[in-house]
Amino acid sequence: IILFLKNKGYRVFNENKIITLSFIKKNNIQYIICNGYPYKINSRIVKILKNKIINLHPAMLPQGKGVGALLFCIIKKQKLGISIHFIDEEFDTGKIIYEKIVHPCIDETFRKYYLRLLDELNNSFIKIFDSICNKSIKAKLQKNNNESSFYTRSKSEIVIEFFDSFYDIPIKELQNFSSGFAMNESFFEEIS
Repeated sequence: IILFLKNKGYRVFNENKIITLSFIKKNNIQYIICNGYPYKINSRIVKILKNKIINLHPAMLPQGKGVGALLFCIIKKQKLGISIHFIDEEFDTGKIIYEKIVHPCIDETFRKYYLRLLDELNNSFIKIFDSICNKSIKAKLQKNNNESSFYTRSKSEIVIEFFDSFYDIPIKELQNFSSGFAMNESFFEEIS
């Protein structure tokens, strides 16, 4: 994505620290593309750059909100895929620009599947970028439904610690992992 944007003539900053309003103003930032960015963006920045802050999210929304959402969507046997959405003032609640169901392959490990989703996100973003810039793409509100959950880093770490060599576990084994038990919050207390 960085190379793609530079080839289009954009000046690109690659940041993995908290983005401040002074940084935005000083560098005349026009867009923010989040791809694994771990911090919540300040609400003043969100207002200034309305519909110009985009998140590439390796899970389907609204089911898979938060850190480690893909893992929980697999365990809960929810829809799997990618979402590209505008960032609003909450985590993973903004209007969806693009989404695509991406099924895991037979015997694919979590690592291989996750890396494939990241490639799919990058390629999809590149395909729709011009439509985002010229505002010809229609974003849609996320549906509020009972399947919507928000996953925190601490919940993800509990599940990750439960498995040995977590990233190399086949997806089908994760799907078979106590899926009925994982549907309620007591799941986290039980396995910790």
